Amino acid sequence: MVKVSVCIPVFNMAAFIGKAIDSVLAQSFSDFEVVVCDNCSSDGTREILENYSDPRVKVFYNETNIGMTGNFNRVLEKSSGTYIKILEADDMLFPEALSWGVLMFEENPSVGLLSMEREVINTDGRILRKIPMTQEESILDHQSNPMTENGRRCHRYRLPPKAFQK
Repeated sequence: MVKVSVCIPVFNMAAFIGKAIDSVLAQSFSDFEVVVCDNCSSDGTREILENYSDPRVKVFYNETNIGMTGNFNRVLEKSSGTYIKILEADDMLFPEALSWGVLMFEENPSVGLLSMEREVINTDGRILRKIPMTQEESILDHQSNPMTENGRRCHRYRLPPKAFQK
């Protein structure tokens, strides 16, 4: 079993899927798998996925389009990691994202969800804006973590028991 499964559900994202996978393969943390489920893409996504020979990249092709929720569920079912990172097919990870996430989870066993600051970029990679973490109220017990790495903050969330009740 790997420590982290990076799960990428994809549908018609040929313009971005390669950059998303490459950003995972460039991680400073190495104990991971990339699980990609293609939901019957028709734009060349499959051909791009077929070019990956790295054994950490596991690609699954749905026989029929099972919808967005079905594809999210399938990519999770195919994962084997202790921790899960959902990565949208048009997103990229900072190189230290997985190492930092694993460190946060292992140093804070009550944490159930991590979120990081983000940068919105265009197709050329130019930063359009930075999105800081918000302090909005929710069912989550939100705490800002004093740890920073390369100027990025991480927020940790401790899920209260009521969050798991039906």
